[in-house]
Amino acid sequence: MSQSLAKDFNFRSLLKFAFPSIIMMIFMSLYSIVDGFFIAQYVDSMALSAANIVYPAVSILLAVGIMFGTGGSAVVAAKIGQGKLEEANRNFSALTLTTLIIGILGAVLGNLFCRQICSLLGATPVLMDYGTAYLRTILSFAPVCLLQALFQSFFVTAAPGTRTFPYGVRRHYQHASGLSVCRSAPSWCCRSCPCHRLGQCIPAVAGILYFTFARKGLRFTRPEFSKGLLSTSCFNGSSEMVSNLSAAVVTYLFNMLMLKFEGEIGVAAITAILYGQFLFVALYLGYSIGVAPVFSFNYGSRNKQRLIRLYRISIRFVVVSSVIIALVAAFGSPVISAVFMQKGTYALN
Repeated sequence: MSQSLAKDFNFRSLLKFAFPSIIMMIFMSLYSIVDGFFIAQYVDSMALSAANIVYPAVSILLAVGIMFGTGGSAVVAAKIGQGKLEEANRNFSALTLTTLIIGILGAVLGNLFCRQICSLLGATPVLMDYGTAYLRTILSFAPVCLLQALFQSFFVTAAPGTRTFPYGVRRHYQHASGLSVCRSAPSWCCRSCPCHRLGQCIPAVAGILYFTFARKGLRFTRPEFSKGLLSTSCFNGSSEMVSNLSAAVVTYLFNMLMLKFEGEIGVAAITAILYGQFLFVALYLGYSIGVAPVFSFNYGSRNKQRLIRLYRISIRFVVVSSVIIALVAAFGSPVISAVFMQKGTYALN
């Protein structure tokens, strides 16, 4: 594990190292996009609008898991780089326990105040029933949602290049795609079908099993909250958390503007645009998750020269890929929008 993190990376090898995390995040974004596709095609536009109305609440919840994942993995990887593996294991276990507790609280409180949350997010009477049904289902799985976000980062720290987790992601996506079997069912039942629930649980369960039975490297042990562990993890992961929170705020503002000027159908239209954006952003989030442990390891081992090289490689990646994505978005917007809206509808026009 430490030998992989200590590798002297160039542009090609660093992209290869981060590639599994990039693919992982793209599949995770496809999971939500598949939700939107089947909702739009087999329920109606109002259901799609409701999903976007409650998205900020889901995004805030996910931001907490990503914060502990990216921030905590930075702390743990730095300690591995310092040769403090046992302390890293205890800190990792403590972070997992904290994330699980927050997830349970989110599930309980979210379900108790579900209608109030939907109302606060701007759900109209037309969207309220759809919104509460969607949000209750999502929040019921808050613990596994947070754990899968946490493990996304720690899988990279624990076992770079492992093929176990990508396989889990493929299973995850296959079960998400299985929502199509519900297309003939009434209304919103696809949100609670077994394949959807299993799809959310697979990455979390895979992580629990992996870190429980790992014989070497990062694994679960007796939790220990070292001084400043939570505060440092939150601070390190705050940038990734803010990225998710900003998406929640932007989505909320878009929803309010669309409801004011175009009504519920306007929210459905902006949802299609945001789904496309979500897919593009996943590329950068996956890259940051993939390379973060490499930065942290070299920071812990005080290798300043490699840190500078990693930073320059990352800047090159961001510049080149952002130009490519801008061109794809500019010329491919009709195709992207048509995935979520049937031709000839007001929302697509």
